[in-house]
Amino acid sequence: MSINLILMLSCSEAFISYYGVGLNLITIPCAILITYIYYKLSGKAKDEFEDNVIPDTITDKEIKSDKDMDNFIEEVLKRSNELADDIISEDYPISEPDSTEDGLKVGEELFEELKKTTLSIIRVITDSCHQESFLALLRKASNTFGEPDSYIFNFKSMLIKDVSMCFDKMGYVDKMTHSTAHGLCLYIITRVLSDYDAGEDYPYYKLKMDMSDDFYRKFCMDNVRKRMEIYNHVDNEAALIDGREDFRLIIAFAIWKDEVTEYLRMLLFRLNQLIVKSDGKISIKEKTWLKQILKNQESLEALYTDNEGRPMPKQAKTEWIEKAEQIIDALKQTRKKVSKKEVAQNTEVSKSSIDELNELIGLSETKKEITTLSNYIQMKLKRDEMGMKSPNLSLHCVFTGNPGTGKTTVARILAGIYKEMGLLKKGHLVETDRSGLIAEYVGQTAVKTNKKIDEALDGVLFIDEAYSLVQGAKSDYGPEAIATLLKRMEDDRDRLVVIVAGYTKEMEDFINSNPGLQSRFNRYIHFEDYTAEELLKIFLLNTDKHEYKLADDVKEFLLKKLEGVVANKPKDFGNARYVRNLFEKTVEAQANRLALEPKISKELLVEIKKEDIL
Repeated sequence: MSINLILMLSCSEAFISYYGVGLNLITIPCAILITYIYYKLSGKAKDEFEDNVIPDTITDKEIKSDKDMDNFIEEVLKRSNELADDIISEDYPISEPDSTEDGLKVGEELFEELKKTTLSIIRVITDSCHQESFLALLRKASNTFGEPDSYIFNFKSMLIKDVSMCFDKMGYVDKMTHSTAHGLCLYIITRVLSDYDAGEDYPYYKLKMDMSDDFYRKFCMDNVRKRMEIYNHVDNEAALIDGREDFRLIIAFAIWKDEVTEYLRMLLFRLNQLIVKSDGKISIKEKTWLKQILKNQESLEALYTDNEGRPMPKQAKTEWIEKAEQIIDALKQTRKKVSKKEVAQNTEVSKSSIDELNELIGLSETKKEITTLSNYIQMKLKRDEMGMKSPNLSLHCVFTGNPGTGKTTVARILAGIYKEMGLLKKGHLVETDRSGLIAEYVGQTAVKTNKKIDEALDGVLFIDEAYSLVQGAKSDYGPEAIATLLKRMEDDRDRLVVIVAGYTKEMEDFINSNPGLQSRFNRYIHFEDYTAEELLKIFLLNTDKHEYKLADDVKEFLLKKLEGVVANKPKDFGNARYVRNLFEKTVEAQANRLALEPKISKELLVEIKKEDIL
């Protein structure tokens, strides 16, 4: 992607964010220029847009020539090294922080760290926009002769958008009040930005004053929520790195110096560190998001090229990322304190999923297994809530049984259960098989498998007839697909659940063929074949659904037919699939019979007779 394309397309998102146009611009970074252009052309009054408007008159500051670049980069590297020490020495205290004497959830030490990090982000943005080479890139990309302050304004807007995304990814959106540590952190960040723009400092005693007055406190927090809504108007998935959401600020700066880009990454990571540790608890979502920030730094190099199509400077994985990942991996996961209502929402499966499961015909043992799994998860979450130890939980499953026994349907219901319990963000089901994972040529299987896994992130990947991945020829690419799957199950363990399905014996051989599969799949759920009575119920369900009715003597006749089929069923008996095919043939036979009738009534169209059952 060229520099021009990156920044020219970025203008569209800002326009959408101010006017609420419902478009989703995938892989397009945030606004840089369009708000400034709009306000300059429209002549709107400043007070009409509160503090979100760029002043009509912008006083340009001194533009530093690139002869100062070496000093600037040297300073950036110095600050990066200092910041790396802070990042890798963070111990994420797992204990409820004491409230201050004023009842604030954020103490002065954390306040000063949040303030220092926010100001550092502003300073690197400001210094960069006053560098001649970066300013030239911005002007060329936008075909405008913007002044540094206009670009700085838009980068600050981008920062608010990025902070908003962080709060969404870590599950804080519904907790934006002064009484929560996370809500207060957000207020501090936005207030520091506001006071910096006004040329003022924001000390801790001002925070105490802001929060001590009930009316002003409500006004302040309402303003924070309003700003969040403004910058959240565009779908958060507009900025992607290798299929994962990333900071718009990082994407925009990736067109320039990789040292600056990495320093900004470190600052944004540090800001998230401080927010995460503010309440003394660590959740799955928080750990996942912190690790994603680090992973995204490695992925930038594959996406960006300069105007001549040459790769941008390598964004290498540095020592600070490795150490930060190790610290995160070593953290003992806890769950944050929430209200009784929130606990109920997170740990009690809604009636809709359980009812949907229980309404299925047959599958009594399968229902017991799913209910047991659901109950176990609920109790584990409650133990975590109370800070108690509990065994590791694996959500991956092996579904065994013949075709047509409801494995896909139950997988979809289980995905819904996981979502309702807060274990998966989306809870959707992505179905695939061998053909959806394995490619025809060398090097394509991993790409194809990763693409399918990306579709399933935050949901469930359902692989039907998974045993076929190891049943190909020696030159087959099945092992490559399995290796890719196992790696992603580890890398995205908090965002991906995999269910593999197939015949019982074949699935046992499949799991035993690879130690990695054995270690990740230890929960087997078997789906029994339907009885003749259950198959009859499925047939009657189809007749009711499509407004047909059996004649008086047909039901008993059909049951005897199904009993004979069940008694002599082949190994690959289709169960519900067989009944569905039987119903379709029955409807066709009825149609052929009625075609000979001179006059067709509604009663004739509804009734199925014995001779229609083939």
